[in-house]
Amino acid sequence: PFSRSGRRGWGMRAIWVLPKSYPFKILLEKSYLNTKSELRRRFLNQRQSIPTDLHEQMSRQICQNLADTDLFRASTVICAYASFRQEPDLAPLLYAEASHQKRWLFPRCVFSANAPAANQASNRTIKNFSLTWHEINPQRWQELMGKGKYGIWEPHPDLPAVDLDCKNENGVIVDLILVPAVACDRGGYRLGYGAGFYDRWLPSQSAPTVGILFSNFICEALPQDAWDIALDYLLTEQGLWPSLRGN
Repeated sequence: PFSRSGRRGWGMRAIWVLPKSYPFKILLEKSYLNTKSELRRRFLNQRQSIPTDLHEQMSRQICQNLADTDLFRASTVICAYASFRQEPDLAPLLYAEASHQKRWLFPRCVFSANAPAANQASNRTIKNFSLTWHEINPQRWQELMGKGKYGIWEPHPDLPAVDLDCKNENGVIVDLILVPAVACDRGGYRLGYGAGFYDRWLPSQSAPTVGILFSNFICEALPQDAWDIALDYLLTEQGLWPSLRGN
């Protein structure tokens, strides 16, 4: 997930040209008419088609765009993620010298100890799983991380979880939360993989939230459910800007 490219520099040298057969503009304009599962499938298929070289270029530009912001410079404790299924790769940022003095936290999917006893015994549904956060030195990720329940790279189970409870006197206060997304709309609403992990966790946090995605996956409007949480900022290879929620 943190593959280091041998290339130097952050600049974009190519533009992603969408296949003519893919009605992307129509999908953006009419995204609210599609179900989340339909949109998820279409967006993931499109993201998987990004050429490797271009994926690396756009990921590097996303990292540079974030590194150049006061939002990042002022942050000490950052919640991040390991790239999965062609998500923008944060590796260039994690390996950058500007990141060495920051604390990086990565999520692990665990069965919730607070789930009802009946569910613990026989019905381990997705809703009974939650995220725990663990501090990782990106320089040592190969030692400290492995593939978890859903094939996502996550901290090893023997690493202690970091208490992110803002109400706890000994809890760690997060300064910035980087959230992976399949797609986002201009209002900051996010389309994820459907498990709802971030929607259940984000209400407990007060740090600014940044949706990380490529610019071709920003929609005018996405379908919304009552539990969906809007993000404060959207970050793509074209820059960082506040969502309509963040304005």
